[in-house]
Amino acid sequence: MMVFRCQAFLKKKEFNFNKMMKILMLSSFSMMPISSLFAQDIQTAMSVDELKKEMIHRSEINLYPVYNIPPEIMKGIANEVKTLNIDEWTKAYIKVGDSYFSKGMSYENSDKEKAIYNFGMAQRLYNMGRWPAILTKSREQSYKLEIKAFEAVQRLKGINLERVESKYKNYNSVAYLVKPKQYNDKLPIVISIGGLDGWKEARITQLSPLLDKGVAILSIDMPGTGQTEVKMGTDAEAVLFTLIEKVLQRNDIDQNRVVFYGGSFGGYWTTLLAARNKIKLAGVVDQSGPYSETFKPNKLGTVFEGKEYLYDSLPSLSNLIHGINGREQLLNAMQEQAIDRLVPLPLKIDSPILVIGGKHDSLVPQEDLLPLLFSEGDVREAWINPNGIHMGRERGKNIKWDDKTISKEIIFPWVLARLGLK
Repeated sequence: MMVFRCQAFLKKKEFNFNKMMKILMLSSFSMMPISSLFAQDIQTAMSVDELKKEMIHRSEINLYPVYNIPPEIMKGIANEVKTLNIDEWTKAYIKVGDSYFSKGMSYENSDKEKAIYNFGMAQRLYNMGRWPAILTKSREQSYKLEIKAFEAVQRLKGINLERVESKYKNYNSVAYLVKPKQYNDKLPIVISIGGLDGWKEARITQLSPLLDKGVAILSIDMPGTGQTEVKMGTDAEAVLFTLIEKVLQRNDIDQNRVVFYGGSFGGYWTTLLAARNKIKLAGVVDQSGPYSETFKPNKLGTVFEGKEYLYDSLPSLSNLIHGINGREQLLNAMQEQAIDRLVPLPLKIDSPILVIGGKHDSLVPQEDLLPLLFSEGDVREAWINPNGIHMGRERGKNIKWDDKTISKEIIFPWVLARLGLK
């Protein structure tokens, strides 16, 4: 169910329903759904003041998705918005993001480090403007700006960033391939599939330290997000395999040293593709990926009503599947996407697997980590944080295991070992 604001009409004393309908029927809007005539609200169990407080708090403790945005910036944005209106929030992020982007441009030819910092801050603000899913035109605009800022950062860092385009049937997809600055032989590669809200740009930033170890990175948006047009369903796997196989056929990529990485919903996709055993893999990392229990109606209901997923979980998930109209339809459709309904059982994945999770994850239950650990195939390893929430990260100040530390100390060493590197 979408929530729309229509306060502007209701507050006017001269409001005349019949007159308004006549105007609408004569206007160019008459062919549009009535819902598109009203501004859309963020869906959350929190009030606007509670949401502001939570956003500021997350910036103070550097917690996803507001990490690396200083509290003073988040406080300024919170002061700008008065309602839960999506466009109001997005425009506030864009406004501040634009100021940093302009600073980045001004430093581009004189101080590269300052330019990178300002473009990077702009990217994070634009990311929050489009987070978690593109539900409005303003969020679409913010995502386009995020891409522009992201590409500026990579260019100034001297990162070899290449857009890879692929088409399967009528579905287009765009991914990023990044390679080390210098290499003499075929490159081992980590193939990352983004999550519901953490898309390919964020994954490049997360995984970029691997470039210094001589590893290439292919970063793809999961179906229904970013620049992958196909939704979940019949053609989704074929779209991903088409793009992946296109890259693996290149002369500069070593087909015998390939690792899949997926975080959150991306872990679902890396596990699902790995379970087809179509590609020889050196390893698979599944960081808090859903498997089956997550898709059950009672569990999804707790996600919609909980606070770990900041907001818009229902419309974001609805955006993944064609033709979803309302909560009940989504709950029924998501059950059909559980991995144990899509692949033959017992689950068999030929490559080694690293499973990462948090004991207190309210989004993906512990039960969804077990099928991978006890699947048929090669050696399975697990890193479960007893104090962790989703992705194994911890919440609070002065924590030991944040996202960056988990990547550096747990994920990267395992990936490099699977690729025969140190």
